[in-house]
Amino acid sequence: MLDEATASVDVQTDAHVQNTIKTRILAGGTSTMLVIAHRLSTVVDSSRILVMNQGYVQELDTPKNLLSSKSSAFSAMVDKMGAAAAEGLRRQCGASLPA
Repeated sequence: MLDEATASVDVQTDAHVQNTIKTRILAGGTSTMLVIAHRLSTVVDSSRILVMNQGYVQELDTPKNLLSSKSSAFSAMVDKMGAAAAEGLRRQCGASLPA
């Protein structure tokens, strides 16, 4: 379980830590990791994303499905990052832009 494990590091260090976790710890496919993060880029390539709102589950789905939905809370959070960043995250997980 990682709770804001890279919150106080720069973006490059965050990317290095995330890559190390994915290639060294999760590579065998026998581990489950729960990540609590505010950097959306940290979780966009996860198998599932759970969005909580005031202690309740708001949505749970794959990043691709959430980012392809116009009504998704996760999609709205990504859109607030700006058009270029949102497009990059959607492209990273193979999502199409919501209509």
